Amino acid sequence: MENTLPLTAADMGARKSWATDMQLHEDAGSVWESNIFLDEKKWNLDGPDGFQPY
Repeated sequence: MENTLPLTAADMGARKSWATDMQLHEDAGSVWESNIFLDEKKWNLDGPDGFQPY
């Protein structure tokens, strides 16, 4: 990716450690239910959205 900062070995290790902790966490579902992802995109596969033509 062009617009991202390079990850150091320590950063990659921290990400891997966090992901492993989330997999092993007993109540991981409640952690994700409390998060709001604001950078999601909306995709309409069945037609235009609102007044936007094809």
